[in-house]
Amino acid sequence: MGYSNDKPAILDAMPAELASALLDEVGGALFDNWYESHLDDGQFIADYEIALLSDNKEVKAFFNKHWEVEQGEEYFLKVEEAN
Repeated sequence: MGYSNDKPAILDAMPAELASALLDEVGGALFDNWYESHLDDGQFIADYEIALLSDNKEVKAFFNKHWEVEQGEEYFLKVEEAN
């Protein structure tokens, strides 16, 4: 059975509300799998990986404070100040 590639992607073809719900569901599942894979290395590393990926300086600062990571330590996340 052969399928033609002449159709748009399913996310482009479905109604916006359905596409949004699908992205939320898939995104949540992917995040859960990714996060759980980092838990093999412990809660600290899992939290570090999340905070490291975030562009939000408040998340990085919260990680440092929560885990009591000090500037100069290996896992300290630098918080960029806005200009």
